[in-house]
Amino acid sequence: SRQIINDHEDENFIDGSRVIVNTGHSIFNKPGTIRFIGETFISTGIWYGIELDEAVGKNNGSLNGHFYFECPNQHGIFVRRNKIHLMN
Repeated sequence: SRQIINDHEDENFIDGSRVIVNTGHSIFNKPGTIRFIGETFISTGIWYGIELDEAVGKNNGSLNGHFYFECPNQHGIFVRRNKIHLMN
């Protein structure tokens, strides 16, 4: 079900939304789908787990053995809200 995970976040960014990811490093304007929104053990605050269309990511939706979402190897990445933009 598509739902807003945190009402203090942008309500347009929900699980299943198609986005463009731009980390400013190796991943530049790559399309993907939001698969997770929430807190992780990485650090405080809200993280967005993205399943990228291409194998240019950093993981398979897991961090140190803890699965936040599932996707093929190298298709997953966790980013902050300012690194993603909704696709038109």
